[in-house]
Amino acid sequence: MRFKKIIIVFILLLISAAGVSAQQSTKNDAGIPVVMIRDLVMRSAIYEGRTVILRGEVIGDIMPRGQFAWINIQGQYNEIGVWIPLELTKRITYKGNYRFKGDRVEVLGIFKHADEEFGGEFCLRAIDLKIIQPGFPSPHQQSPIKKHIVWSLFWFTLCLLVIRFLVPRVRKKKDEKNDMGF
Repeated sequence: MRFKKIIIVFILLLISAAGVSAQQSTKNDAGIPVVMIRDLVMRSAIYEGRTVILRGEVIGDIMPRGQFAWINIQGQYNEIGVWIPLELTKRITYKGNYRFKGDRVEVLGIFKHADEEFGGEFCLRAIDLKIIQPGFPSPHQQSPIKKHIVWSLFWFTLCLLVIRFLVPRVRKKKDEKNDMGF
């Protein structure tokens, strides 16, 4: 009986491991693996120097450097710097920040775990960039409850300051009157 339980657990582990590996790296029509940034971090030796496709949101600024530029792509858990031809960056309309949701892109490039040209920088050297979903403004509305709390704390603090500075002066004047015999 115990042996059967061990076999069943082993089979379930194999099935779940097969499902996880199938989710982590898929291939496009050309046979190029579509990877997550997390996979590049965890399995950098496997992907070193290989052409991969990376999907994510463009965040931060575009940082031009001559005919190329640095952009940052944010995946589900991590970010990665992408060294991209400057001309390809013109396709990017929104960069993610507090006020905007960045363009979702698909970047075809060569992965470098420790790029010698950039002092061992972990990066993707882009060959092509495709916009999957354009970005959009992301308005952040203030919560009425938070606004009420802020105003309440403001008035409470103001009252404390008034008490702190006025009460000692009133006491001081009373003490002066009592000393004069009134």
